[in-house]
Amino acid sequence: MNNFTNLAHIAILASALGWSGIASAFDFGVGTGCSAIGGVDATSLSNGDTFIGRIGSTAVSGFNKNGKPADNSDTDAFTNSVEECINDALVGYCTTVLGDDTNFISVTPGATSGKANNKQLFTVVFENIEGCGISQCSDHVDNDSDTFTDYPKDPQCRDYDDNVEDGDEDESA
Repeated sequence: MNNFTNLAHIAILASALGWSGIASAFDFGVGTGCSAIGGVDATSLSNGDTFIGRIGSTAVSGFNKNGKPADNSDTDAFTNSVEECINDALVGYCTTVLGDDTNFISVTPGATSGKANNKQLFTVVFENIEGCGISQCSDHVDNDSDTFTDYPKDPQCRDYDDNVEDGDEDESA
């Protein structure tokens, strides 16, 4: 068994046993270059809840193999890719993850894999769940039936907390 299969079994067993703080689903199929536990309801998060993801090692370390920094528009401890990976995996969003998320989440790098060690596990701990919710642009549903689901894939969604997926109104959750 590889590391990802072992981790999946641990997460499923933990959920079945009712252990708190470990997500109930384990899906490494979310997003381009990003895979994380999917289906975690942002409104049911508690401080201390944890989930596991996998992404390109540049996103976790912050630097590619030539030393060039990864995008980090809010200049906090985490790259844009890791922050987007976390929010894309949630049913809902945490606005604090997209801004300066210091004191809201912690990310711990894990083992690397791949031919060039270019994939890396990471563990996210929600330290402060303030700013987490669900909107039409983050609920994993194609609310306006245009074949696009949620931000950033639906062009009618400006961000995760946009609450009207059809773009006709300017509302927030």
